[in-house]
Amino acid sequence: MSATHTESYSVGNPTSRRRIVMLHGYTGSADSFRNLAERLAHTFNARVDAPLLPGHGTSLCDLQKYSYAEILDSARSEVQRARNEGDELVLIGYCMGGILAATLAREFKTDALVCALAPFKRRFPFNVRLFAALLHLKTDWPKFILPWEPKLRQG
Repeated sequence: MSATHTESYSVGNPTSRRRIVMLHGYTGSADSFRNLAERLAHTFNARVDAPLLPGHGTSLCDLQKYSYAEILDSARSEVQRARNEGDELVLIGYCMGGILAATLAREFKTDALVCALAPFKRRFPFNVRLFAALLHLKTDWPKFILPWEPKLRQG
């Protein structure tokens, strides 16, 4: 995680009654959705909110300060606000965000739910110290890029 990914954001029509909340994965940040959020906001004339979950977006050590319940409560607050401001509510979650989204979709009776790569069984708390130690062992993790991926990222 980088210190440059420390903010939640909203894009799209602020007066739209169509709300989409996008929940990022464990150790991720709201920035992981920025291009998709902008495209969804434009395509569906919606307001898209991408909250930064507690302990995320800075360093792995910050995650140790928060329990799953605290992260869920933070996501719940964001979804409650979106529900209060809109008539239609869509939750999108990636990985751990998918578990949060599925949990909250039942509670808030969403109009749609999208979960990508959500693990079947939640394993929390993740061993952050071990993960941080592994990250220090290797400074350059190669990224395999598929031939069509650069075109998708450009839009």
